[in-house]
Amino acid sequence: MNAMIVMARPMGGNFFNNNEFVPMASFTGTQDDFSFARRVSTASSRDERSRCKTLLPEGFEPTPYSVICGRGRKCTSAIGNRRLQIIAQMFIGKYSQLSRKEDKTEIVSEILRMVQDACPDERFAFIKYHDGRWWEVETLIAREKIGAVLRDCLHSKYRSSTKSKLERRRAKKQQEDQETYSDANECLSDAVPSQEGVKSNSSVSHDDV
Repeated sequence: MNAMIVMARPMGGNFFNNNEFVPMASFTGTQDDFSFARRVSTASSRDERSRCKTLLPEGFEPTPYSVICGRGRKCTSAIGNRRLQIIAQMFIGKYSQLSRKEDKTEIVSEILRMVQDACPDERFAFIKYHDGRWWEVETLIAREKIGAVLRDCLHSKYRSSTKSKLERRRAKKQQEDQETYSDANECLSDAVPSQEGVKSNSSVSHDDV
């Protein structure tokens, strides 16, 4: 029988808190489960590493102009990320009218240059926290980040955006809740006789007597 193994290992999510790697989770499973999980974890780590370009100096802290690539509130609430949102809004009118991919790519390139020029060092423009250190990300990842921000700003036009998905999900749930409530009321009405019906039955009983 395979032995049961319990260990702590880093999981995905927010990788930083005051520059310290904090999230941990317990993994419980058999030896085969552990081997599979370790392979998956290694592959995931390699994938994360492939997004990183240059290791930044030890002790580096994000500047007010640095855009943090990743998920979670710590990323979206960073000053540099909020600045990127504002910059994207400046271009959204023009971007929404473009149909050619080449033209949209040029908008992304212009925003990329603006963020890089605002930073004291171009390496600090688009960064990621990985394996306990800050890294400059590959240009492709930076461009993907800008594109994602632009799509979120256009949530009413691009139905694939995060905000649009959340709105559709919320509206669907409200509709389902309303339908469930209506069905429940209808069933209750069928189950409980009306007062008029009760009086009628009462009259019939008295007449029979």
